[in-house]
Amino acid sequence: MTDATYTVTETAATSVARELKVGVRAKSGSSNPVKQTDWKDDVWPIMTFSLPVNATKATATISTKGNTVIDGDRDLEFYVISQSPTGGTVSMSPQYAKITDDDTVQPIVVTPYAYTDDLEDAAVGADPMARANWSAAGGGTAAYKVSSAKGLYNTGGNRGSAFALFGPDQNTDGTDFGYIVEYDENKSGTPTNGDNSGFNVAAFGLAMFFKDTTTWVRAKTNPSGIIPALERSYVSGADNFVSMTWRHALQTPPPDLTGAASVKTRWLYHDGRLRVVLPNGERCLRVDGSSTWPFDTGALSGVPGLANASDRRGKVGYLNTSFGYDFANGIRVTPLRMLSTEQTRYASRTTFTSGKGRISVGGRFRGTPTRWAYRVMAASNGATPMTLVQDIRDATDVKIDTTGTFAKFSYLADIPQGGPYIIETFMTDSDGVTSAAGSKRVGCGTYGIGIGQSNMVMRANDPVGKLTTFSRNVPSQPYLGSNTAGVPATEVTGFGTNEFTFSCNVETSRIIADATGFPCYFRSTGVPGSGLAFIASDSSFATTFGAARALIDGVVDFAAFDQGEGDRDGVDPPNSYYTTLKALYLKCVDNTGNPNLIFAISPIGRFSSTNPANSQTTWAKMDAHSRIIKLAYDQLIAEYPGKVMYADSKLGILHGTNDPYHYTPEGYMEMSRRLGRTIAKAMGKNVPDGRGPLPVGLSRSGATLTIDMDMNGAASLTDLIEKSTVSDNQRGTPVLSGALYGYEFSSDGFQTLLPITSIAPNAARNKLIAVLASDPGKPVQGRSYHGASYDDRYMFWGTGYSGGYEDVPVFPMPNTYLTSAN
Repeated sequence: MTDATYTVTETAATSVARELKVGVRAKSGSSNPVKQTDWKDDVWPIMTFSLPVNATKATATISTKGNTVIDGDRDLEFYVISQSPTGGTVSMSPQYAKITDDDTVQPIVVTPYAYTDDLEDAAVGADPMARANWSAAGGGTAAYKVSSAKGLYNTGGNRGSAFALFGPDQNTDGTDFGYIVEYDENKSGTPTNGDNSGFNVAAFGLAMFFKDTTTWVRAKTNPSGIIPALERSYVSGADNFVSMTWRHALQTPPPDLTGAASVKTRWLYHDGRLRVVLPNGERCLRVDGSSTWPFDTGALSGVPGLANASDRRGKVGYLNTSFGYDFANGIRVTPLRMLSTEQTRYASRTTFTSGKGRISVGGRFRGTPTRWAYRVMAASNGATPMTLVQDIRDATDVKIDTTGTFAKFSYLADIPQGGPYIIETFMTDSDGVTSAAGSKRVGCGTYGIGIGQSNMVMRANDPVGKLTTFSRNVPSQPYLGSNTAGVPATEVTGFGTNEFTFSCNVETSRIIADATGFPCYFRSTGVPGSGLAFIASDSSFATTFGAARALIDGVVDFAAFDQGEGDRDGVDPPNSYYTTLKALYLKCVDNTGNPNLIFAISPIGRFSSTNPANSQTTWAKMDAHSRIIKLAYDQLIAEYPGKVMYADSKLGILHGTNDPYHYTPEGYMEMSRRLGRTIAKAMGKNVPDGRGPLPVGLSRSGATLTIDMDMNGAASLTDLIEKSTVSDNQRGTPVLSGALYGYEFSSDGFQTLLPITSIAPNAARNKLIAVLASDPGKPVQGRSYHGASYDDRYMFWGTGYSGGYEDVPVFPMPNTYLTSAN
């Protein structure tokens, strides 16, 4: 965009207000600018100058729009169009000007389909076979006519074998690279010639790979026009039922198109596979057999008659056995020259302030490219067109590999922070033909990595029964944002073999994305059943956290840590735990290059069993080891305030049946949401973190103890709530002596416990009031959920969070204990 300001001076009567209109045109003798869409309003601009009473000068601004055409500088001159009232002499400064061409890239014009006919210029009643590119087979000669609505209909003759074919044989060059065909079906059911037979959408369809009237494939859409399918293959006259719908079982299709007069279905064939391209123009050109939103790629090798590449050639066209009704509004076909087959799917920002990321895009092509370019489009949710986000840019670092069956390309595309986007790749061939292909949905936003043992790894599991599942083979995926058409907001980032999976990690990403307004990707890594020393070792770190770091281009915003069980259950106390934990934290900082890395600790949870972890340990050892680990957490948090923090508490999280270490899918989901809240708050967002209300002080008046609270975003405390945290509910109700509901008090350093009569919120519901059986007469210490096997079925929860965030239990009292003053 170029802006320029101009001033006019008029010597005229100044006792009245005046208005001058000044136009711009090419300077005499200059060839630039020719009349084109260079100007902001796509017309020659007119500047209006308003001179109030007593004024002799006025200014106005014109703008060029920057049309991406490198067409040189513009030599302009300005001239007076009108003066009101008339009279006076006008001078302009400047009268002549040069606007510098600020365009940096040539525009992209995608070459139209090689063969196309929408029948709009056809005469009513005309024989379409007389038009260019059409041919008939079987009883198709003289069977078809052009209707008054400029569509095809069958006049009634030879209905069983009336083929209307379009274009030459496709895929005949021996490479099996493929082609694209788009056909426009009429599903309105409006009769053309007065026939009274019912309109039957099952009676027509697209013919593909047509060799003769006995060997071809029938492709169709269902009555709603949203589930394209191969229906049958005909080989030497044999009818083979196929019914390959390719709509993924997890997907809700785009809006229903039932009854629409025009339903366009685009098929892309490449290397033995078919892909349906969406009606919104989003190009889903996956060719490796993996699923993608919303339609799978169909492998044709198993379809009768299409097993070999030599079988997968022939013409495309129509067969219609229901006469008297319009069934086709047009068709177009073009050889395929290039398609996008892979992309990294997600990127973090190149720097913390750049607002952009880099996505690797790759694919296959044929020909001799002279130019590669791309643009970024906002992905849509079904039938609506995509919108431009970032205009065309030349791809300057394209890498070409011609060693395989098909030539391959790859390049890095800059995309703005946000998403989901579609990256459209453009290839211009040496003959001037330009092809376009779209990526899958990609995004750019925040990135986090988890490290620990099994409870971190299992956050990447599919939450069975809570989120729709498809595969357990993929670690996790980014959250790109919600939508309104039933299309899943999450897709795998290309790290696994299956295209769809849902993990509990998505809940962490969703919370952060909703808070920040940008996509988020959180990936879990870890070593199940391992102690911290091994997890922090160079060899283990390189294959877990380090490998996850290498997968995503850009910065790392946060890390999450969940470990401790492997050290709690050992024979010897984990006295070096703090030193190792600090070394791991600093290793994460160094590996990410982020000195302000958010490091959120999910502390060790309870061991939900009636017996110790193994025969080599005891409850006393497990309790002591658990305290060492938790004090190490506290020490690291104190040493790096604002960077290291608790993420959550695991309190109230449901354990699996007969599994004292791990949690249910619902439990991991809840844990993941709490982590997301804490990370979002650490990023400076107005989100209540996932720790819940925080006990911050203890005071005593006789036998009554008051636990002061930092409500931490909660409006109030609930009454005592029973929530089973073991699937089989194997633990009994706690007794009303010693520890009560996970709370313990002592006046002798926890050599003995003070019996508790009751504990409940105060009237304002912002503190807890505990009543002892008797007045100890001296300072009291308090702790909660101490040791390895505390009881967390009966808890007080923070509730009433703004923004609709779910309730969170009161966080444990500090591991250094709270102490009353008297």
